[in-house]
Amino acid sequence: MPKQSEPQIEHITELIWEVIPKVHRELRAILKEAAVDLQGLTWMQYHMLRHVQAGTKTVAELASRHQISRSAISQAVDTLEQQGLLKRVTRADDRRFQDLELTPQAEAALSQITESSRKTTHDSLRGLTRDELHLLEQALALLGQQNNSGMEDAQ
Repeated sequence: MPKQSEPQIEHITELIWEVIPKVHRELRAILKEAAVDLQGLTWMQYHMLRHVQAGTKTVAELASRHQISRSAISQAVDTLEQQGLLKRVTRADDRRFQDLELTPQAEAALSQITESSRKTTHDSLRGLTRDELHLLEQALALLGQQNNSGMEDAQ
């Protein structure tokens, strides 16, 4: 395999740091728009629901993840509970603790936000040719592989 040139690596490094943040901002904007427009959620509420969906169980864990006081998160949980999106469930093994669970309404809302966001992303790719889509697919796969091997090397 031919060795890469240092100027080429430097150029690609600059492109990565220029392009990926723009793409990230655009994806966040798409998600944010879907959360607000489709469900009337704030960005913070959306993230709280996503964290609970991913396995965060308690107000303390949410506060830690968001780096916000427990009382502030507890108020936000109260609001989501009043909206019918979250529920507090007392633990059977220790009644002093409560876990957070998504309601079916929250599951449906998150699913709708994801579906809408993916459709917007899908539609934005329609302007690319087959060859461009293939190149993009290859580049993303390669970047993902490189990122995974870089993470393994760091461990």
